[in-house]
Amino acid sequence: MQTLYKIQHLIEYENEGAMDEILTEIVTPISEFKKNPNLSVKQAGGKPFAVLTNNRPSFYVLTPEVYDDLLEKAWELKMMPE
Repeated sequence: MQTLYKIQHLIEYENEGAMDEILTEIVTPISEFKKNPNLSVKQAGGKPFAVLTNNRPSFYVLTPEVYDDLLEKAWELKMMPE
């Protein structure tokens, strides 16, 4: 069975003193994601998650609803008077 990891339990990774910020609470290694992407999405329960390659974020997975909310918030910010 595929596993998604909570960020608190992810082993610390550091690359020559520089760290990448992970912007989600849930992560999964790309090897697990490639086995069954639909299962990864289902296990995340609608929450966005990062897919890691060599313990660094490669990309983020969002449901259509989360993506739509993100676009709506961006539009609202654009429409706000300065």
